[in-house]
Amino acid sequence: MCQQKPKAVITDADAAMIGAIGKVFSGVSHRICSFHIEKNMEMHLPNKSLNEFRNLLYYTTSEQVFEERWHAFYRKWQSPKTRTWMKRMYNKRKLWAAAYLSEGFWLGMKSNQPSESLNSCLHLHLDGEMTIVDMIMHYDNAIVRLRENEAHNDCTASQTTPVPITNFRELEVAAAKIFTPAVFYIIQGMCCNRKGTSFIVI
Repeated sequence: MCQQKPKAVITDADAAMIGAIGKVFSGVSHRICSFHIEKNMEMHLPNKSLNEFRNLLYYTTSEQVFEERWHAFYRKWQSPKTRTWMKRMYNKRKLWAAAYLSEGFWLGMKSNQPSESLNSCLHLHLDGEMTIVDMIMHYDNAIVRLRENEAHNDCTASQTTPVPITNFRELEVAAAKIFTPAVFYIIQGMCCNRKGTSFIVI
């Protein structure tokens, strides 16, 4: 990173990691991965309450509206079984609720699932009966697959030129040289209204 801080960080809800990021990357936007929150809420909340919680998680409102909706949600669904988890989530609300994250530099990302792919590859077929040699071979095979996929994506990106569609063609051409096509189209979509004319967000 050339000694530069990242603009944004997405992690799971590990308390030690949250504390460390706050100290090392002070001022950097930090959010908890929505995929991990979804898994946790399914474990701790009743099924009938999940859609209401997703509204708090994904839909941007003002902080005041979030607070009102959260307290209504808490009164409706809190129980001896859910109370501790709900209080813990409320304390971390600035790291997961859309109402508090709207100003962050996320480029549409809410989850760190791509970084979890190595974990999932390594855990697939691993068991306690493996020898150390079997485990190393499994690790090598997983790394080879991931690197082949990355090389394929790099090749596709290097041979693809995004198409400018807005009135700010020079800005789009410059952005196309910096970003991968996938990221370029995310930014282009954020900058364009339905008629195809753009407004500046950079």
